[in-house]
Amino acid sequence: MVSEEAIRRRSHEIWIEEGRPEGRDLEHWLEAEAELEREQQKRDLRTTAFHRLIYRVEERQRSVPPRPRISAPPQIRVAQRVSRDSRPAAA
Repeated sequence: MVSEEAIRRRSHEIWIEEGRPEGRDLEHWLEAEAELEREQQKRDLRTTAFHRLIYRVEERQRSVPPRPRISAPPQIRVAQRVSRDSRPAAA
């Protein structure tokens, strides 16, 4: 719902834009009210669409199965030193 103050400001703007005619205050008021209501509905639709999109993303994240836990972390193997005595003889 649009506030009365917003309608008052917009109807005043319309009145000024039309050259300040006399006796059309109700017409300007109704025009301002209709205009602001349409804008409010557009904002509501955009907000609703945004919330639907966010909900779908969150729903997708909940539906993706978690990765299985690794039972044993990978181990880094380091080569063992070979002593000079245990090396095979060079040909």
